[in-house]
Amino acid sequence: MNKKIYIIFLFFWSCSGLKEDSDFLDSIYYIEDGWIAFTEGEYTQATNLFETALLNDEPIYNLMSYTGLGWTKTYQSRSLLFQVEQDSINAIRDYAGENFLNAYLILPELLSDTISMSESIKIQFNNHYIGAIAGRALHYYMLAKQAYINNESWNQSDSLYNLFIDFSDDLILIDPDFMFLYDSGLDINDFYIYRAQIYFLLGLTELAMAEFEKTPYDCSNSNTFLECISLLGCTDSVAINYNPNAVTDDGSCIY
Repeated sequence: MNKKIYIIFLFFWSCSGLKEDSDFLDSIYYIEDGWIAFTEGEYTQATNLFETALLNDEPIYNLMSYTGLGWTKTYQSRSLLFQVEQDSINAIRDYAGENFLNAYLILPELLSDTISMSESIKIQFNNHYIGAIAGRALHYYMLAKQAYINNESWNQSDSLYNLFIDFSDDLILIDPDFMFLYDSGLDINDFYIYRAQIYFLLGLTELAMAEFEKTPYDCSNSNTFLECISLLGCTDSVAINYNPNAVTDDGSCIY
């Protein structure tokens, strides 16, 4: 009789352990599928997959899921320009920021525990750690540009400008050769251009030019430095050639 009870106990204990392992595997699958959907531009599907992965309340998977959600909503907000109201885009962008913040808040706990991680998990951690930092930098860059276009007033000592500079400083320190794993069109040179733009908007032209000189780009075909760093263009959203990156209108709008 005791032997039967022991076998039954082992059976249920084993099933419980298998279920726990299965939960971890499911989270990785959801995260990997989320990134596949992201690269295919299926942002709603990616959102659902990353949010499902969050049901596993394990910090490492939460970091991956929050980072994935942050990038997904960032790219989704950009894809919806001219298609929905700006308030809807702002709400999606705000959700991106919330997820990047959540990922960032998990980092201290995980950074203190990297020794216990397996090699495969450590690789995933490093990718998402860098992704979270780069994501926060890009998020504040987008907010800073939008605020400038909206002519919002700033307290420069505690502004979105400086938050972007701080996080991009961290990115350059951590990964000076950064290339976004899920979009090879975004790399460290883009962040140097963003920094050049922000410094220029702050009136720090020398710093702006110094940032641009860190890139492999050539300004010889541009009329001005402003044009070279893509701040000059059509700023009228109803124009055919509206440039959402431009902050200074150059009179080139076509209707």
